[in-house]
Amino acid sequence: MQKRNISIILANMLDHFDSNLYGFIAPIMAPLFFPKQEPIVQLILAYSFLATSSITRPAGVVIFGWLATRYNPWTVLRITLIGVGISTFLMGCVPTFSSASYYSALILLTIRIIGGIFAQGEKTIASIYLLESQSNKHAVMTNAWFESSVIIGCAMASWAASSISEHTWRIPFWCGGLLALYTLFLRYRQKQPEISLKPTSFMDSVNQKKSLRSVLFLIFSGGLYYVVYDLSFILMNSFVPLVTDISWETMMCWNTFLLSFDMIIFVPVAYIIWRHDIGLIKQLSALMLALPAIPLFYFMQDASLLYVLLARFWIVIWGIVFSSVLNVCLLKMFPDRHKYLWIGLGTTVGSTLIGRSMSALCLWGWHQTHLSVVPGIYLFVVAMMVWLLSQRAEQV
Repeated sequence: MQKRNISIILANMLDHFDSNLYGFIAPIMAPLFFPKQEPIVQLILAYSFLATSSITRPAGVVIFGWLATRYNPWTVLRITLIGVGISTFLMGCVPTFSSASYYSALILLTIRIIGGIFAQGEKTIASIYLLESQSNKHAVMTNAWFESSVIIGCAMASWAASSISEHTWRIPFWCGGLLALYTLFLRYRQKQPEISLKPTSFMDSVNQKKSLRSVLFLIFSGGLYYVVYDLSFILMNSFVPLVTDISWETMMCWNTFLLSFDMIIFVPVAYIIWRHDIGLIKQLSALMLALPAIPLFYFMQDASLLYVLLARFWIVIWGIVFSSVLNVCLLKMFPDRHKYLWIGLGTTVGSTLIGRSMSALCLWGWHQTHLSVVPGIYLFVVAMMVWLLSQRAEQV
């Protein structure tokens, strides 16, 4: 199991390297693919490609989640890794506007769509596959190692983005494709674990006691998970230079440091909280993200670098606490055979409609109002919904 876990962690790291790399270098890629638009519109168009996952990621959950309920999940994980690796490598082969005109954006969009389908299948199955045979408390620690691979992937993407230019942005995607090839080699060397499957229909699972509040919590918690990280490590790199005199280059340098800090403290934080009630930890972390959100961003206008860093530290730390217990709570709420579909669809809908579309929506909101508080309002609404639904869902 240890070697299988290594391949799962590497693949998860690759998935987040690919998706976050695109978000980090969007300011570099935007002029190359949308040169005829004004700079803020270029950014909005580039970030809006992340929102296409509102279609592709649910499709990935339905396709591969259904396969995982009927066949061996380990076999399905091999297929998803192949798709993730190919799409990551092809990202480095996309022609720009200067050589393919408007077709360049269409090609870029197509690759993001295909990659999103396989990436969501990989993430959904792998995150549950690691935890389903463990007790709640030990699953918190296992989940911490899995989530640490998320941060490693983000940190690698941040480091790569801060080291490239408009002439070298393809290289990190090619390196990601080679990493996928090595991970696939590890995965194929491991024997498939024998499991006994009882074929049941998804409608039988739907007819079981799944309260509306539990499903809504599933959606909003998946959204908050991505809001915290996209806000801290993607949006603020482009947003802070708009409302302060801090440059994008400075934000990217500190971004890599914060990601490294996040990666280092994830497991220690999980070790501190794993003996406590995961339900209370979940509610507390959501509340600590919601209450200071609006004041933090209200004072972001013309703020100093120290203030910006402290605000990001607050969001990052409580985001770690929330994500440490999230998957364990969801697996407890949806334990049946179709958990891949339930958890995958719910978190995907939330992450795409609420989380991954946040950067484009907040930039659009700032463009219309020029109020620095816009991202804070967004974070407050999502985190408060998670807190309220968490209490109500557990009462049902």
